[in-house]
Amino acid sequence: MFGSHVLETFAGLAFIYLLLSVFASTINEWVAAVLSSRSKALEKALKNLLAEDVAPPASGVAAPPTTGRGVATALLNHSLIQNLCAPKLIGKGITAPAYLSAKSFSSALFDILVPNAGVSSFANLRAAVTALTNEDLKKALLPLIDKAAGNLDDARKNIEDWYDAAMDRLSGFYKRRTQVALFLIGLIMAIVLNVDTVRATKRLWNDPVLREHMLEQARKQQPVPAPATPADVSAARNDVVAAGREVSNLYSTQGFPAGWNQEAKQAWDFSGFSSTKAWYLFLVVLGWLLTAIAVTLGAPFWFDLLNKTLGLNTRLSGATPAKSSP
Repeated sequence: MFGSHVLETFAGLAFIYLLLSVFASTINEWVAAVLSSRSKALEKALKNLLAEDVAPPASGVAAPPTTGRGVATALLNHSLIQNLCAPKLIGKGITAPAYLSAKSFSSALFDILVPNAGVSSFANLRAAVTALTNEDLKKALLPLIDKAAGNLDDARKNIEDWYDAAMDRLSGFYKRRTQVALFLIGLIMAIVLNVDTVRATKRLWNDPVLREHMLEQARKQQPVPAPATPADVSAARNDVVAAGREVSNLYSTQGFPAGWNQEAKQAWDFSGFSSTKAWYLFLVVLGWLLTAIAVTLGAPFWFDLLNKTLGLNTRLSGATPAKSSP
């Protein structure tokens, strides 16, 4: 069936992309953990949000945070935040926070602005903000406080909403940076493993045995329950890795459409270069780029799309779908 043929080929490609995406995401997470990327991004965002002045005053002594200077640093070092941080995997001490809830942010900020006695009234909070010498921070906080019209809880909520909006922008920035990292990792993997989308498509289209073997491995993947626990995510990742081992056996048996075989190596021999070889190399580079772009979409995207494709292919082929567990 033509529709079934197309879907099977696409499912085979999606399974290849799923394997690469899982490994690319794992590598990216390791790099982010080693470089503390999330912690550094949060710290930078807080310093920007709270208009932290990193330059010390003329006396050379750091200004107290009650002046509005160094509030972000004081907030990250606050006991309410420090107690939420995990211990370091290597060495002593704790890791810097990679995530901060709006409630924890407002509680620590109020304690910094009105220390010791705490924020016992709306008037105390407004007086503390009015006394700030950091004009940028004062101009940001005062409208949020005045909007509450004397209600301390409303003032807290306005500040928490302000913080959440900033974190939404940070999430968007971090997502874009992650996509760039996944593209670079995906491109490196595509080149090192020679995973060429153009060649893989042609190979899957023309080889029904290889296509069926790929589909068999793809069908073994189980959905991750929602909400997913770390154990669920780890189990799903292990399943994909195990499937990858099975697929690797195709290098010697079915001619898996990847890897640096003799034909692929000879293509980069520039002796006797011709227009035909130039066109072939152009398609190879294009295939690498397409693979890298596919990896940036992430493993969850390809997992969901693969399940939908397999379900549609089952209906087109007339096969009886497997019964779901009660």
